[in-house]
Amino acid sequence: MLSIWMVSLLFLAVGLVVLASGIFTLQYNHQAPANRAFFALTVAITIWSSGMALSTIAPDAATGEIWRRFSAIGWGATYAILLHFVLIITDKPYPYRKWWFYGCLYLPALIMLFAFVIPNRMNPYPYLLHYTNYGWINVAQNNVWDWIFYLYYIGFTVLGLVFLYQWGKKSSDESIKKKSRLICLAIIIALILGTLTDVVLSSLYSELPQMAPVIMLIPVLAIYLILQKDSFGITEGVDRKTSYMNIFICVLMYLILTAMQFFVLNGGFAKGPVTLDESTIKGIIVQLQMFISLYLVLKENRPGYIVSFLMNAIALVATVGFMIRFNSTESLPGIISHTGVLVIITLIRIYKEKNAAYIKKINTQIVKEKFYSSVFKQAPVGIAIMNGQKHTRYEEFADININPMYEKILGRSKEELQKLTWSEITHPEDIATNLAYFEQFKKGKIDRYSLEKRLIKRDGSVVWVNILVAPFSASGENPADHVCIVTGHYRT
Repeated sequence: MLSIWMVSLLFLAVGLVVLASGIFTLQYNHQAPANRAFFALTVAITIWSSGMALSTIAPDAATGEIWRRFSAIGWGATYAILLHFVLIITDKPYPYRKWWFYGCLYLPALIMLFAFVIPNRMNPYPYLLHYTNYGWINVAQNNVWDWIFYLYYIGFTVLGLVFLYQWGKKSSDESIKKKSRLICLAIIIALILGTLTDVVLSSLYSELPQMAPVIMLIPVLAIYLILQKDSFGITEGVDRKTSYMNIFICVLMYLILTAMQFFVLNGGFAKGPVTLDESTIKGIIVQLQMFISLYLVLKENRPGYIVSFLMNAIALVATVGFMIRFNSTESLPGIISHTGVLVIITLIRIYKEKNAAYIKKINTQIVKEKFYSSVFKQAPVGIAIMNGQKHTRYEEFADININPMYEKILGRSKEELQKLTWSEITHPEDIATNLAYFEQFKKGKIDRYSLEKRLIKRDGSVVWVNILVAPFSASGENPADHVCIVTGHYRT
C-alpha cells in the first residue's frame, strides 16, 4: 500500500513543480510565443502526471481507466507542443499564420485524443489495467494504435532534435551552441529512459509502473536552467537563487503529509507510553504543512509562492468536496486552516514584492547618485548649487554642492566659498546687472538667465566668466534655490 501511495505522490509532485514553472514563465510576458508554448507544454505534462497519479490509487479498474483517459489528454499533446516549442526557439521559418500548419502539427495529437481519450468502436479497449504492488498498471497491448503512438512520439522527438542540432551547428554564437547541446542532451535522456520504462520494461515486466511523466521533468528543468541564464528572452529577472530541488522535496513532503491523513484511524496512534488521538495527529500534520508552505514563500520566492498556493488551493477544494460529499463538519478545521494559509502566504508575497520594489528603487537611486556625482566632480565646467546669494550648505548636498572645476576657476576652496555670497566674489561693476537678472529670476519672470561677468579670485585677480543660472528645486520649492554653471572663463 505504501509503494502505491509513493508512486502516486511522486506523479503529483512532478505535476505541481512543472505547472508552477509554466505559470512563473507565463507571468512575465504572456504575449511571447515561446512563453505560451512552454506554458502549454507544462500544462500537458501536468495533466499527464496527475492523471497517472489518480489512476494509480483508483479504487477499481473502471475508475482507473477514467483517469488513464484523462492522462492521455496530456501525453497525447505533449510531443506536438514540444516540437512547436522547438520550432519557435530555433527560429524556423514555419507558416505560423496558416491554419493548415497547425492542423498538420497537431493532427497526431488529435488522433491520440480519439484513440485513447474518447470511447469509440475502433479502439474499444485502449487500456488493460491490472492491480500490482504499485497500483493500477496498464499492460501494453502493442496493437495498431500503440504503434501509431510510438511513431508519433519518436518521430516528433527526433525531428525536434534535428532542428535543435541544426540550430546550434549553424550559429556562430557559442551561447546558442551550448543551449542547443543542453536541450538536445535532456531530450535524448528523456527519450531513452521513457522508452525503456514505458515501452520496453512495461512489455517485459507488467508489474513495473510507467514513469514517463517523471522523466519529462528532465527536459523541462533543462529549459528552465537556460531561462535562469536569460536565454530566449522568455522571462525577465528569473531568480537564480531559487532551488527547484528544494521545491520538489517540499512538494513531496507536503503530499506525503497529506497522504498520512488517510492512514490515521479512529483508534489513534500509539508508540510506547505515548498515545496520540486522531485529532492530535491531524493537527500536527496541518502545522507541518503550514510550515512547508511558509518556507516555500519565504525562501523560494515567486516559484515557491506559486507552488505553495497551488498545493493549498487544491487541498482546500478537496476538503470542501469531502465535506459536501459526506455532509460532515469534520473537515471544517481543515478548510479554515487552508484558507488561512492562502491568505497568509498571499500577504507575505505582496509584502515581499513591495519590499523588493522598494529595494530596487533604492539601489537604482544609489547607482544614479554615483553616476551624477561622478559627472559633477569630473565636469569640465564649474558647477555650484546656490541658495539665494549663498552657496548652499544643505546636508544632502554636502559632497556635490561645489565641484572641483568651480574651485579651480575661482582659486578658492569649497570651505571658503561656502562662507561667501556670490555678490562678494563678483566684481563691483557687475553686481547691479547680476542683481537685476537675479530679482527677475526670483519673481518667476524669467526661468533662467546667462551673462558674462567678472569674478574675484582669492589673490585679488579677476577672471572673466560666462555663467548660466537655472532653477534647482530638488531641495524644495524655494525659487531662490538655483544652480550656477560657469560655462567658460578667460583672463583679462
